[in-house]
Amino acid sequence: LLPTIKSRSLIMKFNGVEDALIEDRLKYICNERNISIVEGGLAALASKSDGGVRDSIKNLEYLALKCKR
Repeated sequence: LLPTIKSRSLIMKFNGVEDALIEDRLKYICNERNISIVEGGLAALASKSDGGVRDSIKNLEYLALKCKR
């Protein structure tokens, strides 16, 4: 970054969300939308997201659409 831009920027670092919390949220979404998933599937999605809730939800939606076809 250019020094003039960097001096006017705010750098925010966020900690990732724990896998167990992401898994709970994905389980809630699956129950609300009647999505069935194999045992361990939500844990795999949670661990692959590296603490990102949006990433895990996006991946769940992608898989739900792909498996629906």
